[in-house]
Amino acid sequence: MSHQEPSGQDEPPRHSRAWRLLLNRRGAAAAALLVVGLAIGYIAGQQRPAMHEAEVRCLSAIDTISCTDDPDPGHGEFWVPRDVAWIDSTGGFHMGGRPECLPPTGRGTEGPIAITWVTVEASGRSWKQAVGVEC
Repeated sequence: MSHQEPSGQDEPPRHSRAWRLLLNRRGAAAAALLVVGLAIGYIAGQQRPAMHEAEVRCLSAIDTISCTDDPDPGHGEFWVPRDVAWIDSTGGFHMGGRPECLPPTGRGTEGPIAITWVTVEASGRSWKQAVGVEC
């Protein structure tokens, strides 16, 4: 009978235990970072107000601009600041100022005008505030 030398294939490599320990720690750290990242993303997403779009008609006076998507033009439900980001009729972007399509005439409704708005809440009250106008 001949005796064969062991080939070494049946023996586990000496570094395998250390390697597995290192991989387990890296995997645990990666999983922890993923969970923390998801939590931060979720919280940040909850803090940002939801943006909405609407086609409205507006009453535009010297001191105020109010808009509605209701057939009754006296029922203003969207408030537009006189200094708001807006896009003119040729597509040019303006960082602020009064939109050209909402002049301070006070003569009647202007529109239809596209607005982007958010719900604002302060001191127990809420309203719909325009944050962008497209003429």
